[in-house]
Amino acid sequence: MPRKLLALLILVIIAAFISLAAAGNFGAASSPLASNTPILTLADPPTPESLIPRLPGCTPGTHVIQIQVNGAAREYRLHVPAELHRQVSLVITLHGYAGTAKGVELYTGFSDIADSQGFLVAYPQALGTPSMWDLEPVGTNQDVQFINALMDDLLQRCPLDAAHIYIAGHSRGGGMAHRLACDLAPRIAAFAAVSGAFYQYQVCSPSRPVPVIAIHGLEDQTVPYYGRAAAPGNLHATPPLPDWAASWASHDGCAPSPDSLSPKKDVKIDTWSHCQDGAVVELYTLASGGHAWPAEPVNASQVIWDFFKLH
Repeated sequence: MPRKLLALLILVIIAAFISLAAAGNFGAASSPLASNTPILTLADPPTPESLIPRLPGCTPGTHVIQIQVNGAAREYRLHVPAELHRQVSLVITLHGYAGTAKGVELYTGFSDIADSQGFLVAYPQALGTPSMWDLEPVGTNQDVQFINALMDDLLQRCPLDAAHIYIAGHSRGGGMAHRLACDLAPRIAAFAAVSGAFYQYQVCSPSRPVPVIAIHGLEDQTVPYYGRAAAPGNLHATPPLPDWAASWASHDGCAPSPDSLSPKKDVKIDTWSHCQDGAVVELYTLASGGHAWPAEPVNASQVIWDFFKLH
C-alpha cells in the first residue's frame, strides 16, 4: 500500500476514535445516574402513620383545653393515645349530675381503651353548682352549642374523622347524649347512654337515623328502669327504658318489635333491627345493676366501644 494512502487511513481511524470518545462523554453528562439527584427505591421505608404532624394540644396524654363559646369560657379534657393514625375516631364522654370531666374519665376507663385502640376521648365539663347538662330541647341550648364547638375545635387540633364522632353519657350525661343525637344528628355517628336520664325525650326530631345503645339496671333507684311519673318532689318525669328505646326505633325506621337474647346470666339484650341506613337500637337490661357505670356483668365501656366500631 502506498505510504500516502496508509497515512490517510491512520488519520481517519484516529478521527473516528476521537468522535466516539466525545459522544461517550456527552452521554455520561446527560445520564440521570451520573447526576447528583438521589434516586428513591422501593427499599426506602414509608413515614409511619404514628409520626404524622400534630398540632399543639394533640400530643399524647391528657390535656385540659378551654374554648370560647358565645363569649363564655368552656372547658374539656382531651385524652390522646400514643399511637395516633390518620382519620382517627372520637368518643365524647359526658359526666352525670354534679359530676366532673376528670371523674368520668377515671370511672369509665375510656382513656385506657383509647390507648389500646387508638382513638381520641373528650370529656366536657358542665357548668353550674352542682354541675348539670341542659337537656331542654330549645334552639339556644348553650350545652348543645358547646359540644358543637368542641367538635369544631378538635377538627382543627387533630386528624379527626368527622364521620366517626360518637357520644357516650352517664345519668344526666346520658340524657345529654340523647339531646345531642336529636339536635346534631348529622354530626353524631352513634350514641350510648348508661343509666340515662331522658327528660323530655319525646321532643326529638333527628334529621337522620342514629344508632343507639343503652345500658340500664333494674335496681337503679336514681333513674328507675320502669320510669318515674311527674309528682311533687320529683323534678322531672323519666320514661320506662323500653318505651324510650322503642321511640328511637321509630325515629330510625326499625322493625316495631325487638329481638331478645340473654348472652349471660342477669343480662338481657333487646335489639331493634332492619332500620334505615344501617342503624340499630340496642337495650341492655341488667338484672342486678344500679346507677353506677358497670364493669360487671358487662363492661359498659368495652361494650359501648365495640358498638361504636360497628357504626
